[in-house]
Amino acid sequence: MVVSSIKTPGVYVNEVSIFPPSVAQVPTAIPAFIGYTEKAEETNGESLFLKYKKISSMVEFVQYFGSGPKLIFDKATGNGIEIDGNNQVVKAVNKQLYFLYDSMQMFFANGGGDSYIIAVDKYKDNGAVDIGGIAPATGMLGGLEVLKEVDEPTMIVFPDAVSMAGDMYTLQQAALQQCGDLMDRVGVFDIQKAEDKTAHANKVKEFRENIGMANLKYGAVYTPWIKVGIKKDVHYRDIKDQIVLAGTTTAVVLSSLVKNLSAADTLAIKSQIILLDELVNDNKFIAARIASILDSNLIANPEFVEYTPAGATKNLPSLSGGYAQLLQSVNSLIAAAEANPIVANVNIAALEVVKLIRQIYNLTVLLDDFGFDSVGFMSNQRMVENTWTSIGFALPPPAFPANAVGDFLAKITELVGWDATFSNLQAGLNAISTAPVIPARDGVPAGALVFQTYNLPLANLAAVNTALLTVAAAATAADQIINMKDALPKLQVLFNYFNNIVSSIEIFGSAFEKAAEEELKRIWPVFKNIIDGVNNNLTILPPSGAMAGIYARVDNERGVWKAPANVSVTYAKGVLVNITDNIQDGLNIDVDAGKSVNAIRSFSGKGVLVWGSRTLAGNDNEWRYVPVRRFFNMVEESVKKSTFWAVFEPNDANTWVKVKSMIENYLTLLWRQGALAGAKPEEAFFVEVGLNKTMTFVDILEGRMIVKIGMAAVRPAEFIILEFSHKVQTS
Repeated sequence: MVVSSIKTPGVYVNEVSIFPPSVAQVPTAIPAFIGYTEKAEETNGESLFLKYKKISSMVEFVQYFGSGPKLIFDKATGNGIEIDGNNQVVKAVNKQLYFLYDSMQMFFANGGGDSYIIAVDKYKDNGAVDIGGIAPATGMLGGLEVLKEVDEPTMIVFPDAVSMAGDMYTLQQAALQQCGDLMDRVGVFDIQKAEDKTAHANKVKEFRENIGMANLKYGAVYTPWIKVGIKKDVHYRDIKDQIVLAGTTTAVVLSSLVKNLSAADTLAIKSQIILLDELVNDNKFIAARIASILDSNLIANPEFVEYTPAGATKNLPSLSGGYAQLLQSVNSLIAAAEANPIVANVNIAALEVVKLIRQIYNLTVLLDDFGFDSVGFMSNQRMVENTWTSIGFALPPPAFPANAVGDFLAKITELVGWDATFSNLQAGLNAISTAPVIPARDGVPAGALVFQTYNLPLANLAAVNTALLTVAAAATAADQIINMKDALPKLQVLFNYFNNIVSSIEIFGSAFEKAAEEELKRIWPVFKNIIDGVNNNLTILPPSGAMAGIYARVDNERGVWKAPANVSVTYAKGVLVNITDNIQDGLNIDVDAGKSVNAIRSFSGKGVLVWGSRTLAGNDNEWRYVPVRRFFNMVEESVKKSTFWAVFEPNDANTWVKVKSMIENYLTLLWRQGALAGAKPEEAFFVEVGLNKTMTFVDILEGRMIVKIGMAAVRPAEFIILEFSHKVQTS
């Protein structure tokens, strides 16, 4: 209350604040993971690729980003599945090159909680991890660029970077640069895979030579890779062509292992193997067909026309998610056409509406790729042993249209009700109303779904494209806008109709394959033993995901000032390369450039422990240790955010006292928790602010309030030295 402003007689109450504001401490262990995922999709179908999403559990990760990559065995390069003479698995090496999914499991298992995920793309069949760029944002660098927008993360982790060869160092340098610019996060890095000590020494040397010298105090690297007990989801489709005899490259056909059984049992097992082969091929076919609709880079069949929404640069998340993006684009363009109803704007919107029709048409062509017995879809007599109900579904699937293309034409006429405005579109569709007869495929075993390839004649395709891309010039712009707006809800109904059928086929095919696989396990224990043997093989991972979880665990249990070292790695069963004291000498102390590398070691009777806590600035007495760097990050960010209230306050002693008291109170609390060294607070820290102390008169005139803070941060006892001597006998 300004006393001089009081003019009316009376009694006035004025509440005077005598306590300084408090410092709210920021979280310290919130990593941002950048990498490749199975999908990236919000619950409403919106794509999450190259966007950040905060999660707090593995369940959420799977919900938004899907499962892990498919297993890759390669017997041709010695990375297949080896079995001995007793059909026992002695070796199985998974060659897949995407590690984010398993690293997330290790993160949560080791104490991780809240985290941010930036998915840069879907898994690729060739395992490629692209460096990408920032304008536009693509690949791993694009994910890192997106991370700049997010203030909360305190760690940058990208386990997939180890698959980038030399580009990994470019990405790590960019991450260090971001950490140095923002001063609120650190990079947790990996070294590329090495399976023996010589290769490991070379990879460490390569890392040190390529990481550069800038902002090293903001990064820490851990080695070697760790063997973890994460069970993999192994199926028949993963192993069927990848089994060899131990110590050889001789391929083993699974059916050849059926021995010493009765003729009836042998026939039953081999028939089930044939059935599984067909189901796997069928389900891979439908997955590839759907992928060819979603990814223009995969389109190999001329009838699948690209329908990517205007402005979209990434793969679409799913059929329904892609349609939702396209619908959003259509609505935006129609709104723009309404605001300025010129022919050009209307045509742009109409072309996007045509993409909606294309997508629905693509689904009908996809459905015409399926041939079923005349008895009807999913009520096939050959499926009597594996009915819809027997594999866990209570309700029957939707009816399958007799002629998908014909049904499409009928329904689009009925539901959309095109008028003469779109007569050219209707004429183009009529040109393909007669579907060719699909011959039955020979040699199909009992119980298999049958997929047939159906290709539109190229001449018809050209006619359809011409029709779909043309908007009748006779109609007025206003009429076209009305027609398009009226069509959208009807097109949605039509899309849902066909998409539900495609989804049912996917669900049934997957469930049918699973049921057939379980049946083979039941009637043939050898197959079950092989699956279990592969499942029990250890997964090998770069350690950064586990380390992010350990950072979080130690922060929560002890505080960010406690070194995240001398702690066990949960789920770790061993390390890929055993680090000895002599080897760690060279990792910990780099005499050339001071780039320390933290070791993860396996100790007898103790298990796998983190045995190092240095930043990459290993020769820097100020920033040598990870807990010191992260503690200063926490205090700097907390004080920075908590002093925003002082901006534009009077730059005088009243404000200085409040700021000083606020910071001193905060640092006193930290000292009491053991974060600062010193017998008394004044020995642990100082806070100075004031004229002729931290500011000159010119500083005050120019609006600068300068606060100097000094802290005696505790440092880890990295070397415990015990000195022993002989004591002289005194009696």
